[in-house]
Amino acid sequence: MNSETKHKKKGKMERGLTNRHVQVMAIAGTIGTGLFLGAGRSISLTGPSIVLVYMITGGFMYLMMRAIGEMLYQDPEQHTFINFITRYLGKGWGYFSVWSYWLSVVFIGMAEITAIAHYVQFWFPSWPSWLIQVVFLTILGLVNLIAVKIFGEVEFWFAMIKIVAILAMIATGIF
Repeated sequence: MNSETKHKKKGKMERGLTNRHVQVMAIAGTIGTGLFLGAGRSISLTGPSIVLVYMITGGFMYLMMRAIGEMLYQDPEQHTFINFITRYLGKGWGYFSVWSYWLSVVFIGMAEITAIAHYVQFWFPSWPSWLIQVVFLTILGLVNLIAVKIFGEVEFWFAMIKIVAILAMIATGIF
């Protein structure tokens, strides 16, 4: 490979995640770390009726994702739901959507870190919650900064832990 080809390749984006990474991360991303914490508390307070609420919410989410898919099919120039909101409802609503989405991602991230601290304190109750959260946030930040392939592998294996745990709980419930 000559130096000109190397230089051109250096400036290009490369796909670092494999299909296996993306699929398992998508499945685990829908589960969420707080599911075990939240679902356990919800079931203990409401009983099995919470399953009906989950099914109704899942149905609404399915319909919404289908609608976004149809809109994307009709207008492939738009790349995110924010683009659709801005185009069809106006810049003000688009601006509001960007910031509300960003805030929700930040709040969800902090809730996930809090759930992780709660789980770690189950085994190590004397460890302070804030220290566990800072350590995990630092680890996640470093993994994200190193390389996308490493990030993909780490996320893949953490996702597999969640998926296996869910399957084990379902099997235990059936048993």
